Amino acid sequence: MATSRLEDKGRRLLLTTTARDSAGEGVAASELRNALASGRIEEIVWNHSFVSTVVPLLGSGLLPGTVGTHGVPGAYRFSGLTILARRFPEETFVALAPLLEGG
Repeated sequence: MATSRLEDKGRRLLLTTTARDSAGEGVAASELRNALASGRIEEIVWNHSFVSTVVPLLGSGLLPGTVGTHGVPGAYRFSGLTILARRFPEETFVALAPLLEGG
């Protein structure tokens, strides 16, 4: 399960992976859409550290992949996605929308 929120006056979108039973309320879809459309988002970060610092690759996890270390082990900064968000805000919103369920 993932939660999402805008931080730093709406300049950072933080996606946080959590255990299924600990998911909280996320950013509202309209709020994220507006932040993307206005060009406010300067950073998109995925924090997977509450679950693991690695993600399984190749089927049943035969190859563990390190998530990253953006601030903490298990966090990854999506630099490329941030660039695309500035150029294609609506398409980025559509790609991120499944993570906003419940938000």
